[in-house]
Amino acid sequence: MSNAYGSAISQEATLSVIPAQPPTAHITTPAAGATYMAGQTLAFAGTATDAQGDLPASAYTWEIRLWHNDGNLHSHPAYGPVSGTTSGSFVIPDQGETSPNVWYRVYLTVTNAQGLTARDSADVLPITATVTLASDPAGLQLKLDGTPVTAPYTYTGVAGIKRTVEAVSPQSSGGTNWSFASWSDGGAASHTLVTPAAAATYTAGYQQVADPPATYEAENGVVYGAVVANNRTGYTGTGFVDYVHNYNDYVEWTVNRNAAGTAALVFRYSLSGKARPLRITVNGTVVAARLSFPNTGSGSVWRTVSLNAALKAGTNQVRATAIGSSGPNLDNLTVK
Repeated sequence: MSNAYGSAISQEATLSVIPAQPPTAHITTPAAGATYMAGQTLAFAGTATDAQGDLPASAYTWEIRLWHNDGNLHSHPAYGPVSGTTSGSFVIPDQGETSPNVWYRVYLTVTNAQGLTARDSADVLPITATVTLASDPAGLQLKLDGTPVTAPYTYTGVAGIKRTVEAVSPQSSGGTNWSFASWSDGGAASHTLVTPAAAATYTAGYQQVADPPATYEAENGVVYGAVVANNRTGYTGTGFVDYVHNYNDYVEWTVNRNAAGTAALVFRYSLSGKARPLRITVNGTVVAARLSFPNTGSGSVWRTVSLNAALKAGTNQVRATAIGSSGPNLDNLTVK
C-alpha cells in the first residue's frame, strides 16, 4: 500500500475462489418399491444439503404426477407444486382414472442460496386385482360405469378405485324374461363397487319373470270340426265353441309364456247331460288322456275344470280334442 507519505508491504496471503456447488436432494418417503391403493394417504418427506449444510424448508418444492401408459405414455398433475415444507401428504383419488396401467411419481426439487437446484423422484406403484362380473344365469347383460357388458366380464383395476356396476332389469335371454334378484355383495341393482386388493367375482342373480294369468277365448283359437256359437248366455268374449262330432273336433290355443314352468290350465265350460271327456295335449304331448267335464245343469251355467301342465318359455300349443262323445261348450282357457 502506498500514498504521498510512503508505502508499506504486507505479508503474503492466499485467496481461494471455489466454484458454487449444487445441492443434493433425497426423497426418504416413499421408499423404493412402495405401493398404493386408491383412497389411501400418500406421505412424502425428504432431505436436502449443500456445501453450507442442511437446507431450510423454504428450499423444498414438491410435486406429484399421475403417469399413465396405455400405449401413449403421458402424465397428469396430481399435487403441487408446493414449496416451503420438508414433508407432507396427498390423498390418492378413488374415482376418475380406471386404467390399471398407472402409477404416481413424487418429485422433490431443492434450490440453494446460489440458485442452484437438485431433483429426486420416487415412483409409487398400484396394487391391482382382477374383477369378474358374472350373472346367474350366465350370459345376461350388465353395465360397468354405464357401458353395457355381457356376463361374465373380466377387467383389471387399481385396488380402491370406485366403479359403478348395474344389473340390467328386466331383460330377455333365450326366450325367457329375467328380473334382477340380488348381487352377491348385497348391493342394489345399481351400486358402487370398490375394486378389491385381490381377485374377486361379483354375481348378479336373476329370477324368471312370473307370467300373470292370461285368458284365451275359445272362439279366437283354431277350431276344427266344432263350431263357434253364441246361442247361450253367460259366455265371455264374442261366443263359445260347441263340439259337434264325437271324435276329432278340437280347439287349439296358442299360449305365450315368459318363463318355463308348471301352470294351471283352467277350462270354462257348460254342459247339460252326462259328463263328457276331452283329450288335452300340450305341444303335441298328451297331458290328460280323458279330462272329465261334469254336467253343469244347463248350457247356460258355466263351471271350470283344471289341470296342471308343464309349459315352455315362448309359444305353446294347447289342444282340447273330442274322444268318443261331442265335448262340452268351451268358453275359454285361462292359464295361471
